[in-house]
Amino acid sequence: MRRFIFICGLMFSALMMTDHKVIGDEKSPKDRDFQIVIDSVTRYIFKARPDAKLPLRNPKTGKETITRAFCCEKCAVCDRWKPVPIDAEPQEAPEKFHCPIHKEMMKPTGPIPNDLRFID
Repeated sequence: MRRFIFICGLMFSALMMTDHKVIGDEKSPKDRDFQIVIDSVTRYIFKARPDAKLPLRNPKTGKETITRAFCCEKCAVCDRWKPVPIDAEPQEAPEKFHCPIHKEMMKPTGPIPNDLRFID
């Protein structure tokens, strides 16, 4: 039993010491030179300029389906970013910024994949 606990401790320590750089750091939206946007149909996320006029046109479909996104910390990493209304603010209409699954308030910050590309 002691050997099992020792091995588990070693494995945990090794896991904690590895560098997981799959996801970028979480800067405040005001400190970033981009905003996170999501295609409301395909659910792909992109980076867009902070002053981009939303909704943006998806280059593959030609439709204006790309809108701003907020992050739910409780959702799985692959599905954390959700579309939110362009014309609403969390302070004015908080119910529009709740995760549809967990019913908790989402944030404009969260884990960002390093390979996320810009969209014009």
